[in-house]
Amino acid sequence: MLVDGEGIRSSINGKVDWEVLGPRIASEASSGNEALQLLQESFLLQLIKDEWNSMAVIRERLQQLQLNPLTANDLNLQIAALEIKVPSEKGTDRQEWKALLKLAFQKLCRETSSGWKGIYPFRDEFNSALMYFLVILKSGPEQSHKTHRFIEELKQSTASNLRLECAAGIGEQVKGLKRLKNAYTSCMLSWNQSPNYREAEGESRQVRELMQFFTPEVERMLARVIENMDMNAFRMHLDALFNSERDAPMFVFTFLALRLLLVFSSIAQKFELGSSAVQKYLWKCQISIADYQSREGIREKIEELALLVMDEVQKIRLSSGRHMIEAVRKDIGEHFCCEQDLSSLAERFHFNETYLSGLFKQHVGIPMDDYVTRLRMAEAEQLLQENKLKLTDIAMFTGYSSFTGFCSAFKKYSGRSPKDYRERYVKRHARN
Repeated sequence: MLVDGEGIRSSINGKVDWEVLGPRIASEASSGNEALQLLQESFLLQLIKDEWNSMAVIRERLQQLQLNPLTANDLNLQIAALEIKVPSEKGTDRQEWKALLKLAFQKLCRETSSGWKGIYPFRDEFNSALMYFLVILKSGPEQSHKTHRFIEELKQSTASNLRLECAAGIGEQVKGLKRLKNAYTSCMLSWNQSPNYREAEGESRQVRELMQFFTPEVERMLARVIENMDMNAFRMHLDALFNSERDAPMFVFTFLALRLLLVFSSIAQKFELGSSAVQKYLWKCQISIADYQSREGIREKIEELALLVMDEVQKIRLSSGRHMIEAVRKDIGEHFCCEQDLSSLAERFHFNETYLSGLFKQHVGIPMDDYVTRLRMAEAEQLLQENKLKLTDIAMFTGYSSFTGFCSAFKKYSGRSPKDYRERYVKRHARN
């Protein structure tokens, strides 16, 4: 294990010897397995943050990334979160120390997860001290405690190896990937309100009822209202959600707010160009939203955030066609490894298919299919140059379900086979 042995246990006054550990972390962060792990983690986070219209596309990408167990029809899952409490010392050297500390924590989480079947870690890009875990649960009494046992093991290992305490959250069990966002939201509710949130059966039942309400169809309806910049219609939906006659504890309204934050985040992901400031702000609001003491306070904050997102949408929707195509191109750039056809993109951005196709070619200069191919080939060239992955893995990672299809596309694009391209690149740079 990375976080084991002399490097991590050598300490003075309880502090880790980072002069030993730092180089070890860096040396172990460049393998082919590491590349696959990072791709898997990135896609799991995308499943939570992004808007998805096709489960078939999701399942295909999961298979490409060797996450086949997550494609099962009878999937039963849960999400957990663990955050290390990093000391607040300031100064440049302290900042470097804290960065290494977080990196060591991430390594520990990945290595601990690898010893458990059906547990997949992924990282919060805006909070490097926090890790999430997607846990597959099967039937049986032992499985009901699987997530708790894993989190306890990881907390003990973190305390032993890194001398740090942790804050944990464990979400409700859900059935199927379609309910993954609900699993995530209930996890964040648990994490946000720990240790005040008690997992009483009555409270758990209320959260499950709310999760049943937030279906993909409801989410799409709310997204359409926001993307149409219809604040009056959005307030009507909030009236139903934050009903003053509803006799419910504050954690219910916190859950609703967290779930709406995911809707806002997916829309900001689509329409925010040139910066991720709004996305970062929304993501951080997951932490601060639990501080509100009244449903009126939470509702006021949600309305403020809805207006913020609508403003981002307005900048794109009411501007020139070029800005709208830039949003489409950004979206393609983030998902080019998945099979997104023109129809799904047109629906996602509220375009007529024919109009979108013509507008894209007009502003980008090439058809959309050719643009996707170029992105895939550029990614393939980068992976071939790094010379860490097998050719069949590169084919899958760049979105090709067939290795033959990948080779054919690559040769048509570069004039060489992937194997020949890699060999020539390695030889050329070996001489330099």
